[in-house]
Amino acid sequence: MPDALPNDIAVLAGGLAHEIRNPLSTIGLNLELLAESLGGTEPDEADDRAVARRKRMLRTVQRECGHLSEILDAFLAFARAGEPELKPADLNELVEEFAEFFRPTAEAEGVRILTVSAPGLPGVRLDNRLMRQVLMNLALNAQQALTAAGTAQPHIELATRPILAGPAGGAVELTIADNGPGVPDDTRATMWDPFYSTKPGGSGLGLPTVRKIVEAHGGRVHCESGSKGTTFHVALPSTP
Repeated sequence: MPDALPNDIAVLAGGLAHEIRNPLSTIGLNLELLAESLGGTEPDEADDRAVARRKRMLRTVQRECGHLSEILDAFLAFARAGEPELKPADLNELVEEFAEFFRPTAEAEGVRILTVSAPGLPGVRLDNRLMRQVLMNLALNAQQALTAAGTAQPHIELATRPILAGPAGGAVELTIADNGPGVPDDTRATMWDPFYSTKPGGSGLGLPTVRKIVEAHGGRVHCESGSKGTTFHVALPSTP
């Protein structure tokens, strides 16, 4: 599958996803009604063997419908990621606002959120909604990796810095770093491929969506990882 869908294919893909969502929503609603008629999806002592089996089957179907809905959401986000509405923005402000929003979620899992904002950072042109999606995907991945690994004193650092201007103009860099166990080499080689995931039930579209959004902003993203942690580097062109 290509890294970026042409616009007409993206529109077609988005329309197809919406057409799938409508009957899926109807299926979900009818499953809820069926569960209600059975007295829920958890077997109890009053159920005979046949009813208990039906409840377990219904619970499985509901779970898989939920998974399909999550995949559709991720696919729609991927299809729309290449069409940012760029406006002048302050990257430091965006990062600080995101950190305040995400901090309670991370701290509930025992993960500290740190920010290091470079003073006098050049301005950028961003789609704030899409760039928040980049931050959310990368920060959530880091949090989940830290929690799964049981890292001592886990933390995620969001930092900004200017990049010296070159022939192509100036740029700024956003880094999202954690102190986890790192990403294996074989995973790093395929982590940007659509639908590749190491997480059970994952859509495999989180990192491809990140890359598509960053590249649609005229930027680039890469990952460095080792035994002391993982850092994602997002470089974005700055405004004059």
